Amino acid sequence: MTAIDEGARRAVEADIASVAGLAAQATAEMSQLRGGTVWAGLEARPDPQLESLIRDLRADDALVVVGTIDEAIVGYGAIRLVELHDGSTVGRVGDIYVLPDARGVGVGESMMELLMAWAGQ
Repeated sequence: MTAIDEGARRAVEADIASVAGLAAQATAEMSQLRGGTVWAGLEARPDPQLESLIRDLRADDALVVVGTIDEAIVGYGAIRLVELHDGSTVGRVGDIYVLPDARGVGVGESMMELLMAWAGQ
């Protein structure tokens, strides 16, 4: 049996087209669920996804990550720092998605660990 090499890393500009494709898949998948059209209109990454992902990739107060299996991108996540009413700052995960065939092996967990570690700095 071959071991699966799953992990997560910070996204780079060369990844963004793949990440935008994943964002579109996430929106399409979620839109089919109960309440999905409301979610898509309120919470989903706005179109064009590519532009908003590039903006987040370049922002100092945001992080975009990719989840990988054997170095192939199979998921993505994004977090942004937001200020609360009391002036404190927290990280708000706005995106987390793993391709259906890549679920259940720890890719999402690896991405969340990376996002949370960044927000905690």
